[in-house]
Amino acid sequence: MFTYDDVKAMTKPIEFAKQFKKMMHWRKAKGIVILADYKMGTKKMTIAIPYKKSNDAKKEFKRTIKGDNFPGLPPKRKIFVGQMKIEKQADGTEKVIVKQIEGGASMELINEKAGGLFEKIKVGFQVHDPNAPQTTEAPETTTEAPTAPTSQPTDSTENTTVDIRALAQAAKTAMQLIKNELVPAFRAGTITATNTPQLNDSKTKLVDFKTAYDGATANVKAQLERLYQPLERMLVALDKMLEQANNSSSTTENATPTETSSVSSTDLANMIRNIKTAMQEVKATAVANLRAQNATEDDLKMVAAVIAQINEFNTKYAQAADAVQQQLARHKEKIQTMLTQLQSVETKIKDALQTTTETSSNTAKIQQTQERVEQIRNRIQEIREALAA
Repeated sequence: MFTYDDVKAMTKPIEFAKQFKKMMHWRKAKGIVILADYKMGTKKMTIAIPYKKSNDAKKEFKRTIKGDNFPGLPPKRKIFVGQMKIEKQADGTEKVIVKQIEGGASMELINEKAGGLFEKIKVGFQVHDPNAPQTTEAPETTTEAPTAPTSQPTDSTENTTVDIRALAQAAKTAMQLIKNELVPAFRAGTITATNTPQLNDSKTKLVDFKTAYDGATANVKAQLERLYQPLERMLVALDKMLEQANNSSSTTENATPTETSSVSSTDLANMIRNIKTAMQEVKATAVANLRAQNATEDDLKMVAAVIAQINEFNTKYAQAADAVQQQLARHKEKIQTMLTQLQSVETKIKDALQTTTETSSNTAKIQQTQERVEQIRNRIQEIREALAA
């Protein structure tokens, strides 16, 4: 596993990315430290560090991180220390679940920052909400109907409370899926007919919870109000996604045999995401080094690799069906803009490396000349001394 000291020694985001993406670190971890807006070089980024035990993470925070004056370290309100585990989801994916034990970072901040970080390695992320309804807990007496405050809860009341808690938990899971996977896909225009079962299942869970909530007691509503608030907005979003999925289905049905065998929009969307991620790394490293006049051959190779990715995307895009091309036309334009920028950066790095090579060559020649002049001076001095004798 990599450590906090290892992170401090890193100067480029790509160094952290290489360590972070190794799932073997996270499968062994029971503790985690998350640093939101950590500054590495010129870039602010989210850092997550695994620990074999949650107590190790807690000790690291108290003994080292808390009092460290390292310039890249964010303030305490952006630091999270917690327990962690990896859970297998029903769709076969994995999700990191964390529970806070130290640090001042809010649940919302860490869900956003760390969620985006783990999304890059196709792993879900969620901070355990201590206020969320738990399906394993027995209902409290505060869930009694207001009209009978002194009565004991009946079996029916208890069962109803447990039911709504179970529905709330299912709705919460659906909301996470909508936010982390379906909404980004919808914005990228990659929702297809294959997503329809997932969309319908999510909608059913939200509707079931809404129905139960509307008929619940005031006390239960008060407990679940926070979860209920975004419900209507998410239902509207799901309807739009289903419409996109249906349109995709119609396009597929009307496609010619050639079109059906073409590259899918999902394949292209994955390539677009990879290109955007690579472009961010180029800006954070190669472009930053170029501006600092420290460009290297590694920076040139990085830029060339992204250009190759874009060329591959262009080839696949040309093979896609017309409907898919229209769907991703806006993204294609942005990719072409990136290509132009990268080609410009590539040229500038080559010029900078050439200048550095020429400067080094001139410096070497000057040094050789100076050494030759010194040799001549010494020889003249020897001759003078010989004549004087």
